[in-house]
Amino acid sequence: MRTQSDRVLNKIQHPDAYREASSPVLVIAGRGDPLFPLSYTRDVYESIVAPHKELLILESQVHLLFNEDLDALLPPLLDRLSLLSHGYLTSAT
Repeated sequence: MRTQSDRVLNKIQHPDAYREASSPVLVIAGRGDPLFPLSYTRDVYESIVAPHKELLILESQVHLLFNEDLDALLPPLLDRLSLLSHGYLTSAT
């Protein structure tokens, strides 16, 4: 039986085209995301090639972090954007 996650993923066209990035990448997930388990998020993260990448896991139980848990999302997101704007996220780690 196909899961909700499978149905969503099948709608993404050319997922391999998104695997390589020339800029820093931040993957953000809620620990209790009801659509995508952390194992899936970690697999996606591991498949990304980028000059800098980071996996940020929030203690949230929702999928739509921007809509449903902005208070948890904004502080760490703004911290990362500040680092990026000051040139601290330019090399691979």
